[in-house]
Amino acid sequence: MVMAPQLAREDLDEPDISAIVTEDDTPVDNIYSEKQQRLLTEPLFGDWPGPTPHEDGAPRSFVALANVGVFSSTRLPPIVPDMLLSADVTLHPDIFEKKHRTYFVGIRTPTGCPRQAPSHSMLTADRTPRSTK
Repeated sequence: MVMAPQLAREDLDEPDISAIVTEDDTPVDNIYSEKQQRLLTEPLFGDWPGPTPHEDGAPRSFVALANVGVFSSTRLPPIVPDMLLSADVTLHPDIFEKKHRTYFVGIRTPTGCPRQAPSHSMLTADRTPRSTK
């Protein structure tokens, strides 16, 4: 199997997301739907201890999102799962900036290259070095 080389964040260009619609201001259609959306995520933050800890016992970060678009391309519409659970990522501190308002996967491009490379624009990978046993 041939693996693509890993690229450093500074070697990647930001994608042009100006044409991407991250929210359409459509209200929730009814009270039941609104409560259902909260039910999909709130128990994880309140009662769940999170993903299985790292080997050294350190906790792993996660995000749980309801009805948030997941973009894998600037040219395709997003998928919008009822609920998304993503481990080993954290929300960007500035969630009000457009590029951090949704979940982008695989749309950054290496500098000067038209091909797509994996990334999480809205989310920040939690890649804290762990000790090995």
